[in-house]
Amino acid sequence: MIDKVRSVEGLAAIISDFDGVLLDQWGVLHDGVEAFPGALDALHGLRGLGKRIVLLSNSARRTDSNRVTLRGTGIADALYDDVVTSGEATFVALQERAVAPFDTLGRRAYPLGKPHTVQLVEGLPYDVEHDINRADFIVMGTADSPEKTVADYETLLRTAAERGLIAVCANPDRVAVQAGETLMAPGAIAARYEELGGKVAYIGKPFAPIYREALARLGVSDPSRVLAVGDSLEHDIAGGRAAGCATLWLRGGIHAAERDDAALYQRFAVQPDFVAERLAW
Repeated sequence: MIDKVRSVEGLAAIISDFDGVLLDQWGVLHDGVEAFPGALDALHGLRGLGKRIVLLSNSARRTDSNRVTLRGTGIADALYDDVVTSGEATFVALQERAVAPFDTLGRRAYPLGKPHTVQLVEGLPYDVEHDINRADFIVMGTADSPEKTVADYETLLRTAAERGLIAVCANPDRVAVQAGETLMAPGAIAARYEELGGKVAYIGKPFAPIYREALARLGVSDPSRVLAVGDSLEHDIAGGRAAGCATLWLRGGIHAAERDDAALYQRFAVQPDFVAERLAW
């Protein structure tokens, strides 16, 4: 890593170079309970300049459900142009069955995580199966955190791996910040499943398909004129850079407890163009 990372106080210092913004949600706009005051200021500032805004989240919730969550935190629909979630992308992939491995999945889906994981197959020609020995594949949508740890899924994961089941992971994040607490996220369970020899189909950041969809919704033809903002180096920054966007890393999110930026850049083999403590105008 040899590029210099520019430290900024807020978006106002750099936004003139960009036509649109891709914004992460959890840990950036809100903490799962309420919006961060600085984030609301940033959204209003972007709106005042007519900048396009698409929220890009690894939330396993579908789009409409996610909008409800945003409203509950105080973020009105009018403050952004569109929202793209990995949950919605997962639903579409399961619906279309157009590409591998979705084109070969069976019909019995085991929903791993909290009850609303079943939203990912509701209305589709799949049967919800709660016996892992009868399931054809796994849908990883949420994690039962903080009630459970990855170890609590060990027996289930070993059984699934022995049976050769594909796991569809609708949220590649390994941790999430909620109300100031760092919690386990589905990506951590998926990573353990891979260690056990299981196969995982990840949908969301940092993978290219969801960025293609988000950029199409943003309506900015040149990715270099787009600023991707997030708190995860592994997902938001790596994904944004791979998509050709400029990136702003917010160090006060999931990496807040680690203050050695250079070490973090080395660990994740990526570094942002800009860095700020939190989202602000």
